[in-house]
Amino acid sequence: MLPVYKNIIKELRVIAARSHKVHEKSNLAKNKAMLEYKKIQLIKQNRSIAEVDAQLKNLQVDLKPSAKFEEAFKQLFAEFSAENPNPTRIQQQHFKNVSDFLYGQRTYQELIERYNSGLGMDQSETVEKSANRVGFTVPQ
Repeated sequence: MLPVYKNIIKELRVIAARSHKVHEKSNLAKNKAMLEYKKIQLIKQNRSIAEVDAQLKNLQVDLKPSAKFEEAFKQLFAEFSAENPNPTRIQQQHFKNVSDFLYGQRTYQELIERYNSGLGMDQSETVEKSANRVGFTVPQ
């Protein structure tokens, strides 16, 4: 049972790290847009923009994911183990199925990202790449 548990934790770590990275990049873009908007508003009001510029320079992505999911899963697994010190073959197979499912989903996502790179692009990037493909350039 322990190897299956370790596989589940490993897959959850990878999934959490990837989703955290995506969310942090999205949050960074939102924060940058908000600060740019504040900067424009301050310029219109003829006020100092030094503070906003400093905040823009200090923006960065936090790539370290939280370990809350892992703690929650460990607690859930500990409760399950306490209730069932000798899990049945069906329960063991269920955990194995969960592990295999998580691995399969991660592999599927990697393949989609690798071979269908257009899914992760926003509209402007898609238009630019399409234009480049046929020999045009998009005006700035």
